[in-house]
Amino acid sequence: MLSSSVRVAVIPLLLIAATGTMTGLALGAALLAVLEGLWALFDVSSTFAFLDLAEMGQAGFYGALIGLGNACGGFLGGLLSMQFGFASLFALCSLLCAAALVAFLIQFRGRR
Repeated sequence: MLSSSVRVAVIPLLLIAATGTMTGLALGAALLAVLEGLWALFDVSSTFAFLDLAEMGQAGFYGALIGLGNACGGFLGGLLSMQFGFASLFALCSLLCAAALVAFLIQFRGRR
């Protein structure tokens, strides 16, 4: 949660780099370094959380699906942006994130 909230606060600051001044570029590079560190923290903690909750024998399947999803996303992201533009790619990514959130919430329904 901390990683996501800091990213939401820091990403708009990257607009300062658009000024083109040396200070703006240095600040942009520093902000990107912070965001990359936060992404690494998020990636490791989300993988750890899944492995802690995974049933016996399911962790390898999870890793395979993550790799397949990365490959498909990389291919389809480039294809969609070239064919239809970045606005449609953004809309599709937003829908996928919303569907992932709904699926995440559904899995915990009934557990207490």
